[in-house]
Amino acid sequence: MRRVAVTTALWQSIGFAHGVLNTDNVSILGLTIDYGPFRFADEFDENMTPNFSDDERRYSYGQQPAVMEENLRHLLTALSRLMTAEEHRDAKNALKSYKAVYRQQYMRAFRRKIGLSTDVSVDSDDILISQLLSIMSDQKADFTATFRQLSDISLHALRRLKSKDVEHLPWALQQLVQHPSFSSWLTQYAEHLKKAGVSELERRSVMQHANPYYVLRNWMAEQAIERAEANDFSTIHSIQTILRRPYEKQAVAELMGYSSHPPLWSRNITVSCSS
Repeated sequence: MRRVAVTTALWQSIGFAHGVLNTDNVSILGLTIDYGPFRFADEFDENMTPNFSDDERRYSYGQQPAVMEENLRHLLTALSRLMTAEEHRDAKNALKSYKAVYRQQYMRAFRRKIGLSTDVSVDSDDILISQLLSIMSDQKADFTATFRQLSDISLHALRRLKSKDVEHLPWALQQLVQHPSFSSWLTQYAEHLKKAGVSELERRSVMQHANPYYVLRNWMAEQAIERAEANDFSTIHSIQTILRRPYEKQAVAELMGYSSHPPLWSRNITVSCSS
């Protein structure tokens, strides 16, 4: 239960949807298989459903925590006849802890994503994170780039920003600052950090260790596959090297555009269980 809850919370914290969370794809080790229809959120949306054949959005980004809990329930049902009454009671009690463990791990991950270094969470943390995700959803903001670019910019500079200077911001933040609620959120965020005793230097350091520059976006994988089919495996090797150090800016990755705005053609990529 704990392994599955941790894995799922970390998925949510990087804007990742697995796409096909049938019970046979989920392991008691907290691992999953069958990554055909995965997706990282280029445009953040709770309903992001990478598998184009998933008409009911059963395995959408927002549904993953509930689906993983359901899969654990199926596991308990399958094993119940092998258990003593005491073991079955203990297993049911463990399963009841799933939501609390998931929530704890989710908040721990997202608190670090906004620069809060301690594991002591308060209700206002949840509100701050939820508001930011809501703004990102409204603006269809890139999940990875938004958090990383917030990591790399001074809050002081961001709060003093004039409307005419927006075009000088990194590309993902340009979308974010145009939301009517972003300015008030930014003020709350700065006050929250001050109340928590987090300096600007500490905020950025914590965030830079929690928010990657690079993730395996579908368009990157598509390019690698196309070239591999032509017997050119150089892109695969480059991606493998880059993703070993995803939190560090790398010249080769920048040259390949891996932290730039996803190309427009990538919106037309569709994936399924056979991808």
